[in-house]
Amino acid sequence: MRIISKLYEITKDKYLHFIAGIIIASICVIILNLNLFCIIPTAIIGVAKEVYDYLSYGKFDCMDLLYTVLGGLLIFLMSLLNLIVL
Repeated sequence: MRIISKLYEITKDKYLHFIAGIIIASICVIILNLNLFCIIPTAIIGVAKEVYDYLSYGKFDCMDLLYTVLGGLLIFLMSLLNLIVL
């Protein structure tokens, strides 16, 4: 029950960052064939987005970056375990 209650505390924005990380890493794995390095472009794009937010709104959100990278990490782990079928 505690896990489910924690999931309700995560905001919609964090889920969107997680999904963005999944999409970026999936493109790297499926199209670019960067299985072991898919986390790097995900992190770079995540940092670029947060720098853009900082320059636009004055806020660099480390948690947004974390959720983006976690999405990429999920795809990275799936590619290591050969769970992504090309």
